[in-house]
Amino acid sequence: MAQVEKHFNDQEDRAIPQRLQLLCAAAAFATARGRRERGGARNEAFAAAQGLLGQARALDHSDATPYLAAAQLALAKVRTRWASGRGLRSGRTMPGARWTAAP
Repeated sequence: MAQVEKHFNDQEDRAIPQRLQLLCAAAAFATARGRRERGGARNEAFAAAQGLLGQARALDHSDATPYLAAAQLALAKVRTRWASGRGLRSGRTMPGARWTAAP
């Protein structure tokens, strides 16, 4: 992971879409791991996913991908009402928003 961070830090502004995809993919992986685990390991995996999604949203608030990944995380936590709100939010047109492909 350190090599990946170094690569993206060297290309600071040009790599924002790639960084978003990487962070959301890592969050999806942590979410899947949380679904399989039980107890404290489950909470740790979900917390890791939440942290990665926070980093992704901080990069670009207008991109829908982090919101879709957050809805996926909420469904894994069995928070269906919250997940439907995240999904709706990702579909709204935001100022300067661009269409993206979710991971």
